[in-house]
Amino acid sequence: WSPKVLTCSGIHNKGVQEIIELIHSFFQITKENSFFEKRRELQNHYWFEQTIEEALKQQFFDNSNVKNAINTLEQNINKHEITPFEAAKQLLNLYFKEK
Repeated sequence: WSPKVLTCSGIHNKGVQEIIELIHSFFQITKENSFFEKRRELQNHYWFEQTIEEALKQQFFDNSNVKNAINTLEQNINKHEITPFEAAKQLLNLYFKEK
């Protein structure tokens, strides 16, 4: 499949049918060569990982110990008293000590 460019106007009802036919053609070709299914598998894997990452991140930042420490650590980073990496390490250690 190589990308194609068409124009249409829904207001003037011009080119809409051609767009619909192009979409159907895309689906037919990509399903026949398995590209559609492979792409869908990659998307599903991506969303699987993103869902886990978002849930873990939310749980981390909702933790009361993390909430209490984060402002102080951010201030220390801004004052160049600590690196962002060391601050992150401290927050993670604080979080995992509780678990």
